[in-house]
Amino acid sequence: LYGQLLALFFSLYCIFSYVNWQPNETAADVMGGIAAAMQIISLGGQIYEIKRAVSFGHTEYIPAELQFGIFLLVSQWTAFGALIGNYYIAVANFAALLVNIATVSLYFIYPPLTWRVPIIGVGPQQKKKE
Repeated sequence: LYGQLLALFFSLYCIFSYVNWQPNETAADVMGGIAAAMQIISLGGQIYEIKRAVSFGHTEYIPAELQFGIFLLVSQWTAFGALIGNYYIAVANFAALLVNIATVSLYFIYPPLTWRVPIIGVGPQQKKKE
């Protein structure tokens, strides 16, 4: 844990030092680019969940309520970024929106095994045992 925290603080120090060395006119763009890139890289976890659902043939372990909440959240942030003209926010959240739409569409292709997806009502694949 201490090593991870040390690596985190060192990484943050390096990022902020790099941005601080940039001219004032471009520092905000550099930081925006770094933040957008980090957000896009963080989508790797959700892409892994898509891969897992396809390999298992079901979406049993992908929580639907969380996916619907993420959909609403990244939709709002994408619209906000576009409206205020901050394309770092808009692009990063648009990428997240595409990944989220792909994840939600998996509920139609690979329904959960034992529960019904709220709002869209698909599933379950297996009948209840009596």
